[in-house]
Amino acid sequence: MKQHRNHVSVGASCAVFALVLLCACIGNGSAQDQAPPASPAQTAPAAAAGTAAPAAAADADAPQPKFVVPEPTFNFGDLDANTVVNHDFILRNEGKGVLEIKDVKPGCGCTTTTLESKTLQPGQEEKLNASLNLKGRQGKLTKTVMVTTNDPANASVILTLTGSAIAPIAIDPETISIPTVEDDNPRSATLKVVARKEDAVFNIKEVKIDDMDFMETEVKTVTPGKEYSIEIRSKGPLPVGVHSGRVIITTDYPDRTIIFSSVNVQVVGPMLVMPAKITLGSSDKPGETASQQISVEPGRMKEFNLTGAVAPVEGMKADIRKMSDNHYVVALSDMPLDGSLDGKELILKTDSAASPEMRVPFKVLKPRTGAGAPSAPKPAPPALPSK
Repeated sequence: MKQHRNHVSVGASCAVFALVLLCACIGNGSAQDQAPPASPAQTAPAAAAGTAAPAAAADADAPQPKFVVPEPTFNFGDLDANTVVNHDFILRNEGKGVLEIKDVKPGCGCTTTTLESKTLQPGQEEKLNASLNLKGRQGKLTKTVMVTTNDPANASVILTLTGSAIAPIAIDPETISIPTVEDDNPRSATLKVVARKEDAVFNIKEVKIDDMDFMETEVKTVTPGKEYSIEIRSKGPLPVGVHSGRVIITTDYPDRTIIFSSVNVQVVGPMLVMPAKITLGSSDKPGETASQQISVEPGRMKEFNLTGAVAPVEGMKADIRKMSDNHYVVALSDMPLDGSLDGKELILKTDSAASPEMRVPFKVLKPRTGAGAPSAPKPAPPALPSK
């Protein structure tokens, strides 16, 4: 009996302890129950994440187009310059989604395109006709057409037309470069005009050069009606700098009445200054300035020391840095963009009695108003390599 009473006491004690513990839990709550409920802002990201995943998966699983051009390059070979090249490029949709042709952009005005439909269903193909007019052209040509689509893996493709145009009358070379013309030592170049067809007979009526009043031409007959040479040479005072123009040749041949050739000339004075003219864009912001460097090398004066650089306006700095013998860099800083430099000159001083100074002009471009107005000046043309 005594042992039984002990068991009852222990059981009763456990029951009492359990009852106390239950009351404590009911009164105080567990640690998890005590945490404040999550706010809508805290639960929103989880909900959003839960809903965004299916949408992303749906986008990834959506059928996509696949833009394919089996032959993106067409070589038309050697053709008469009066020919119009026509070629059909095959555009194909090898994907499972609808292909949309967003844009077809030829690289120049001599190339035109025609496309009947800009929407290609899966497995469908369409012809893009490209037309290239060779009239007035000569030599090897490469013209392009850019096609832009909604294919996420291949958004744009370049189509190419390449070949050679055989002109009845050709010029050689097509571009004339006279690397260095010293202002006291004229230079010249020769251009040939030749009949390329057996039945082509022509005479040169006139030759002139645009934008280069300091250059002149002389026509000489090599073979009457078949071949002529044109000498292009400098004359009179030569403006220092890099100049670009074109030679315009007028003939009596019906299919080649006017022939153009580009010409580039670099004129140097006592020193070769690059750029020969400092071009800046004006600004409406008070106190705005700019910085630039110019290079000074030997021109017709082979040896010299640059002893000074005089800025044309107060506050502007011109610091000389000697890079090597007869080679300097002039760092221009604090150049005002208020237009005050327009028409003024930077003076470069040397230790040469024959050429004690050289002047570098400034040009300030005023901003134009309206759509398409440039916000910055065009960069100076690159200097041609000296001989």
